[in-house]
Amino acid sequence: MARRAQSLAQIVTLPAPKGGWNARDPMPAMKNDQAVILINMVPGPGGVDLRNGSAVHATGLGARVNSLMEYAGAGGGDKLFAAAGVKLFEVSSAGAVDPDNPVIGDLASDFFIHTMFANSGGSFLTACNGFDPVQQYDGTDWTEPSITGVDSEDLWFVHPHARRLWFIEKNSTRLWYLEADAIQGAAGELDVGSALSLGGHLMAMASWTRDGGSGPDDLLVVASSKGELILYSGIDPDTADWAKVGTFRIPPPIGRRCFIKFGADLAIVTSQGVLPLSSVLAAQGSEINSRAITNFVEGAFNQAYIVGGQLIGWQAVEYARKQLFIVNVPKVNGLDFEQYVMNSATKRWCKFTGWPASCWALMGDKLYFGTPDGRILVLTDDYLDDGQPIQFDALPAFYDYGNANQKFFKQARGLFTAAQGTDPPFEMKVDYDLSPATVSQGDIPQGGSPWGSPWGSSWGPPVVSVSSFQSIVGYGVVGSPRLRGVSRSAVKWHQTTILFEVGGPF
Repeated sequence: MARRAQSLAQIVTLPAPKGGWNARDPMPAMKNDQAVILINMVPGPGGVDLRNGSAVHATGLGARVNSLMEYAGAGGGDKLFAAAGVKLFEVSSAGAVDPDNPVIGDLASDFFIHTMFANSGGSFLTACNGFDPVQQYDGTDWTEPSITGVDSEDLWFVHPHARRLWFIEKNSTRLWYLEADAIQGAAGELDVGSALSLGGHLMAMASWTRDGGSGPDDLLVVASSKGELILYSGIDPDTADWAKVGTFRIPPPIGRRCFIKFGADLAIVTSQGVLPLSSVLAAQGSEINSRAITNFVEGAFNQAYIVGGQLIGWQAVEYARKQLFIVNVPKVNGLDFEQYVMNSATKRWCKFTGWPASCWALMGDKLYFGTPDGRILVLTDDYLDDGQPIQFDALPAFYDYGNANQKFFKQARGLFTAAQGTDPPFEMKVDYDLSPATVSQGDIPQGGSPWGSPWGSSWGPPVVSVSSFQSIVGYGVVGSPRLRGVSRSAVKWHQTTILFEVGGPF
């Protein structure tokens, strides 16, 4: 009679998914420090951290907020303005706004492109939307600058370059520019249509310097709706030193808020990801995707573009205070949003949910977002979203634990830096099972306190805590300990120890 093979118990310790969210590679090809799902947890050098929260800053705007604009004067006194529906409000101070007292009323559009510009007369916030006359704020009053040569109601993009304000005329191939240091006056015309081989209209522009600074070597970069970039060098478009450097093909940009400074580089949000100009202009075909900042999450990015690429709300913003590079992604209904977020220090990705952000802006070193229901929220240093605990979900890459045999996964134990008593529940997923986790977010950990409760008599500041072994159930060749829950306080997940028995081959 054949004797049954005896199973062998083993223990393996795996790192938390500090390698970040991988939405590019097939699951069997992922490294064991990466994640199939990583929601509201930021990958860092020593593990993954629960993201910080947000709090209501202003209310009562009465409509979806589609523009946030910072006024940053040379002498300080930063101010924040929000456009919602047909009105523009100042929202510098926290609290409810007076819906009957906007700084500007009767707008035709609340989607503004804006910039700061300074000359000997002061600092000015200039904003345009392609429907209303250009608007300008000098630190005290909003006015309509007198711009001649073009109807200022047709200007939908503004950008400062080489001491001039440049504008794009909507649905056209025409650029307009003012005299050096001028905030109004006669506008000169530069039609770039002959440089575009694919047709379309101009979408956006930015300045790019190849030495990382700001000076006479800056290039003016103009993007078309079809994905052509035209680069110009020079200071004065009316002199011989002004010249076209070249025209380059990239994937079509997404929206007019597509350019963002990325360190010393310039990046653009396109249908195939966020592309840094320094590395993609010489790339061809599939090389472009491999050089995208968003390369690690290209599968998710491409799918998001397919279902929501025409929606308002796409925007990239860099939040230096927390070392986060955030790409705002509108979802299919146009009312929900999520964010694809990169740790700027490690270049690893995760996804944020719970922030219904229709637009973003910095005021000082704080980051704000507007919402579809007429509120302004500010990012905080605590772990609450509008008073509610933060939900998180992490599914590390599936791992074979050193062999291709079947395994019976029995116990898991985590290592965390968190409030005392933290013992979150794991659920073992096997053989690439992506079905939703069934572990309740309300589970009670050992110690008798709900995980995420405010610090109380039995809880103190975050400490390094090894949780006890807990029972898990899973039978398969590969497995992953999924972690899902809510928390009101800091959580850093370092590693997980898995106890399992090895069975026979398939």
